[in-house]
Amino acid sequence: MGTFVCLNTILILSGLVCLMICLLWLNWHYRFKYLFVFGFALQFGFFLTGFLLFQLHNKQPEFFSKGKSVAMVMEILQDKPNSYQSVVRIYAVVKNDSIFPVNEKVLMWFEKDTTSEKLRPGTTILFEKVPEVITNKGNPFEFNYQKYMQRKKIYRQVYLASEYWKPFSIKINIPIRVKAEQIRLQLLNVFNNRQWEKDVKEVISALVLGYKQGLDKDVKHAFTAAGAIHLLAVSGLHVGIIYVLLTFLLQFLKSNPKYKIFFVLIVISLLWFFALITGMSPSVKRAATMFSFVVVGQNLHKQVNIYNSLAASAFILLLFNPNNLFDAGFQLSYCAVFGIVFLQPKLELLYRPKYKITSYLWSLFTVSVAAQLSTFPISAFYFNQFPVYFWVSNLVAVPAVTLIIPLSLTFLAFSWIPHVTNFISVAIAACTGLMIDFLKWIENLPFSVIDVYFSPIEMLLMSTFILAVFYYSETSRLKKISNTLYIALIYIFISLMVNINSIFRKEVIIYNSQNDYIVHVIAGKKNYIISKDTLVANDINILRNTVRGMRLAQPVFFTYRDSFNDSIICLKNQKIRINKLLLQLPTESNVEQKYLPENGIVVKNLNPQVDINNNASEVIIVSRYPSGNQLHATLYNLTKNGAFHINW
Repeated sequence: MGTFVCLNTILILSGLVCLMICLLWLNWHYRFKYLFVFGFALQFGFFLTGFLLFQLHNKQPEFFSKGKSVAMVMEILQDKPNSYQSVVRIYAVVKNDSIFPVNEKVLMWFEKDTTSEKLRPGTTILFEKVPEVITNKGNPFEFNYQKYMQRKKIYRQVYLASEYWKPFSIKINIPIRVKAEQIRLQLLNVFNNRQWEKDVKEVISALVLGYKQGLDKDVKHAFTAAGAIHLLAVSGLHVGIIYVLLTFLLQFLKSNPKYKIFFVLIVISLLWFFALITGMSPSVKRAATMFSFVVVGQNLHKQVNIYNSLAASAFILLLFNPNNLFDAGFQLSYCAVFGIVFLQPKLELLYRPKYKITSYLWSLFTVSVAAQLSTFPISAFYFNQFPVYFWVSNLVAVPAVTLIIPLSLTFLAFSWIPHVTNFISVAIAACTGLMIDFLKWIENLPFSVIDVYFSPIEMLLMSTFILAVFYYSETSRLKKISNTLYIALIYIFISLMVNINSIFRKEVIIYNSQNDYIVHVIAGKKNYIISKDTLVANDINILRNTVRGMRLAQPVFFTYRDSFNDSIICLKNQKIRINKLLLQLPTESNVEQKYLPENGIVVKNLNPQVDINNNASEVIIVSRYPSGNQLHATLYNLTKNGAFHINW
């Protein structure tokens, strides 16, 4: 709600005070008939508290349009093709001989040179270029990058050429997160100094230290297609391995009642230290919080309810950062754990193997199925695919990771002893290499990935359906299974309506692409894509999102120079005729003239009695660089307004 509605802080605080008075009165004059009122008021109080925290947490910092900024590098630099990328925190702006304190995170790119390559987390700099607000391209079904960065409290970005910045010596207290990044960088250097293959280094860095920036796209795709991408995100599995390892090493403290408190403090401290150096992602924070509850509960001889621990950890994390609620990793992490805790024991009872090895494999299989089933609606919504062989890949990848993480931690701990680490190094490289090869083999199997697309409503309905099935399987109230069937019917009805609506869709889209003017002609399920040259990877992803989102058939591709004619579209002489619309594509002669309105796509209405796109003129020039109005036409700025849409 806080995303769409903004309420006055005083109004929310007043409501909370009134609710508190009401709750105190109800508690003082408690009657059973007031039970519902008390519960409703308490829940509404939690809702208002969350609303208030969300608004306060997402309050934008003050933006300065002029002045020199003093900032600190917060993260390890990412090596991009033409720059180094990092996040910096601006602490002060110097303007007109005055210093203004600031607290703003900015996404920053540094020009590659000998100075920028020496930047490390904790380095302070002085720069004078004003950051620009992060915006989206406005293409249909595009990932909302602006909102994604705002959830991280990053609103602006800037590219700094060498002349716009310099190292600046100033005393600023280094935050604990930055110190953790410094430690992580040192540990990464230990891995990088080994003569491992590039893929092995990248995977180990992701598994052990949560550093995924250097991951090769092919390796990442192999993990995704095999259904093992969750292993690259440090989460409950990784923290669980650390917990088991610490429990084994500190058993002498745990077994002695006098020192049990030291065992609890050491384990919790080391778990959170591991969470810090792995980036403090929502999944690792959730896992560290849950295991902290488990450690305390077990050593106080209290029975730990996993559902209470799950809810308590979510409440604490949302209390500190309400934006976690909208984080895909946070949602998937909690859904996976809930599915494993609730569903896995039921699945495991369906078959009882005779031997230990088959029992272990069956447990691993049921864990994978439970996690995949519980996260299916959300993963399909965010990633638009379903890995068919996830159950096979996890039977190998999970044991491999369980071996790789302890070996890698041992390697880091004893990296100063060459002879010991040489043996461990060979074992780590062999195990990791075999796992990568196995996942690539899974990726290449037939039908390894199925494309799935859920709209937000379909995702919610499918999630509700799965929860309803879980509920009725627990209560065995088969008489009310009809409610679950109703949800399934609503889902089928909405999917049917979406498909029927797509049959009558007639639309032209001109995309906001940095590389080319791309025209997408849609007629029901049929669609045609016209571009100047062969499409690059970024443009292919944009088009794929539209095809999936609108549930179109496989598109037909053309270039400007092609000729084609059917009942829907006529392409000839770099012109597109669609019903009463005529699109003049850019020609070689005017493409070089970047700032003339002719460098774009001219959309003309061939029926002068009807205005197009509700504009006063019969001609629209769609361009990335609109300037002037020589043709007395309406100018449409792709860069500013996003993709151009028109029905025909």
